[in-house]
Amino acid sequence: MSAAQQVRANITMYYDIVSPWSVIAFKVLQRYHQKWDFELRFQPISLGKVMQISGNKPPITVNNKGKWMFQEIERVPAFYGVNLNTPHGFPMNTQLAQSFLRELRDRSSADHDAYAWTLMDASWISSKPVVQAEDILEAVKHVGLIPQTELEEILKKAQTREAKDKLNEESKRLVEDKGAFGMPWFIVKRASDGKTASFFGSDRFEQIAAFMGEEYKGPFADGRRARL
Repeated sequence: MSAAQQVRANITMYYDIVSPWSVIAFKVLQRYHQKWDFELRFQPISLGKVMQISGNKPPITVNNKGKWMFQEIERVPAFYGVNLNTPHGFPMNTQLAQSFLRELRDRSSADHDAYAWTLMDASWISSKPVVQAEDILEAVKHVGLIPQTELEEILKKAQTREAKDKLNEESKRLVEDKGAFGMPWFIVKRASDGKTASFFGSDRFEQIAAFMGEEYKGPFADGRRARL
């Protein structure tokens, strides 16, 4: 590929805030966005719909997987530097939160990313509910990027059948077109030849780096060794 034809690398990460691995990947990917040259897009999706259509099962529904998952979550603060706390009522219903974030995604990428992390923080770090409309508004009221009245309108739109159908249809397409079965799901295009590949899981950054021809420097993206 000639220099004139070369495209910029890009990564799209599909996520659902119900997934602790989505929360970890969100933070690690933001760290690498400051180190690597690529366009970044976070895309909210319905993990429940992805599981349903793909025939997958949540780890918590399989006894040994559930035990393993909670052990892994306990290791996250030391290994990734993200202080996860399992939310009350986990796994919680994030359909409305994801629809809200999907509507924000159409409005502004930067605004979406700030509000997405705020809801992740509220749920997984601060142990606050994010299920009901009032929960969501309470969690994001301090962000300040969008006026409160506009946030209320976006949330109102997120509760419509049209918004729910859009989120579910995009989840369905991700399964059928890209083979997704869980979150986080990455679609990565590298700059060298424009080739695209999919990756699953918050522990695939070393492979993503190898695919992109970038240097992997651990979960902190700065060469520090993670310790348990």
